[in-house]
Amino acid sequence: MGSIGTRSSLIKDLMFRGASDVLNALIGLAIIALVARQLDTGAYGIYTQVVTTVSLFVPLLLLRLNTACVRFFPTIINDKADLRRHFTTVVLTVFAVSLTAVILFVMAAKWSAQLIFGQAVPLRLMLLLCLYLLLRSMVTLFIDYFRAMNRSTLASGYNSLRFLLVLLCLIYAVLSNSGVHGILSAHVVAELLILVVSGYHLYRDKVLGFIAQWQPQDIKPYLAYSLPLLPYSMFLTVNQFADRYFITHLVGLEATGVYSFSYTLIMSAFLLNASISYVIYPHLCRLWEDGNMDAVRDQIETGQRLFIAIAIPMAFGFFAIYAAVVSAMVGPEFVISMVAVIPIVVGQIMLGLCSIFGFIIDLSKRTTFFVKVLFATATLNLILNTLLVPSYGIAGAAVATAITYAAQLLLMWFATREIAPFKVRVDFRFIGQCAVLAAVMLACLQLLQPLNGIGDIFLAVGLGALIYLAGALAMFRQHIKEARALFVK
Repeated sequence: MGSIGTRSSLIKDLMFRGASDVLNALIGLAIIALVARQLDTGAYGIYTQVVTTVSLFVPLLLLRLNTACVRFFPTIINDKADLRRHFTTVVLTVFAVSLTAVILFVMAAKWSAQLIFGQAVPLRLMLLLCLYLLLRSMVTLFIDYFRAMNRSTLASGYNSLRFLLVLLCLIYAVLSNSGVHGILSAHVVAELLILVVSGYHLYRDKVLGFIAQWQPQDIKPYLAYSLPLLPYSMFLTVNQFADRYFITHLVGLEATGVYSFSYTLIMSAFLLNASISYVIYPHLCRLWEDGNMDAVRDQIETGQRLFIAIAIPMAFGFFAIYAAVVSAMVGPEFVISMVAVIPIVVGQIMLGLCSIFGFIIDLSKRTTFFVKVLFATATLNLILNTLLVPSYGIAGAAVATAITYAAQLLLMWFATREIAPFKVRVDFRFIGQCAVLAAVMLACLQLLQPLNGIGDIFLAVGLGALIYLAGALAMFRQHIKEARALFVK
């Protein structure tokens, strides 16, 4: 019965997280479309650099203490006094670090603006960036508390609420025609609202105290765990965001805005991997600790096939509908060439497979491999961007990122072959079959070209899904049975 309960829980969690991620992705796409329609490409470039900079610095300002909370809070979950004291200490520490950082940003506002935007910007803009950064750090810590307490459904709910509040505040800013400053103010207001709501929730649960409860000795084990993770975060963010800064400085802010819109759109399409990773890891941990290595291998390989079976047709389908989707959402001036789109799509597939192989490194507790792999690939990323962006612009940045993720996948694959107690099989035959089905789907969709308007786009998506699904049901019957046996029965 325990095995049946675990499988039922796994598929239930996967469905809930997947639905939550789909909702967040749709709201996120509505947000970027709304902002891009309101701003020209230059102003949108400024906006995307603000969002990119906040995403870059939040993990560093948190000192990865949110991850340490997930690791340590389950051990004191029943001791309310300890939990309150420890969490208050973590909150005050993160607030002090974040406040110090934003003060330094403001004091060096001219230098910071040149680094982030490649040009001077009004001080008001830098102040909004700093306030957004401070609030985003605290909101992330508050929401991650609920995940640390094994209340992931509540954490997901707060994340969705944050997206919704951002969208509502942005609608008001757009209706007010307040430009990039108003749009950034909308983000600040939304973060402040979710901070107040989640903070009140924590205070009501008596886990958030006052400054008198700050105990330096309580933070030491948390920092001992979290600080070694900072290099990993730094190298990871280089791979994720360095291309935007190269484009900003070597091509221009307008190109950054155009590139960032398409990159975010494509990345949102591959959200399935995040759902798989978020849900499957705790289940793998239990199986690993029980010594059930066959089940660990089976779940990893099934997760790999699930990702490939959906990612490959999405990639091929994107080639057919990309230009029409972007034109319908924000206008043709945001469309980039297929020379850039193809490596972005390929890079997202490589990154998704990296996450699946990363399970083995995590489970083996050989996390130093992550730092080594990411140091090597971050160095490669910087070199490639330096070489390719000046000559090829947006396409060069896309190719640099795709090569980086391909190298990361190869290094992680080789690493897992050395440390895993079992061999993870890569089913190249299955990948080939998915590619053939997706190619047939793409050939059929070409008959609908050109796509004009939302109606044609929905028709293409629906027809493509039916063609691929029909072929998959006929070709992958055995794989479907194996997946059902693993997750459902």
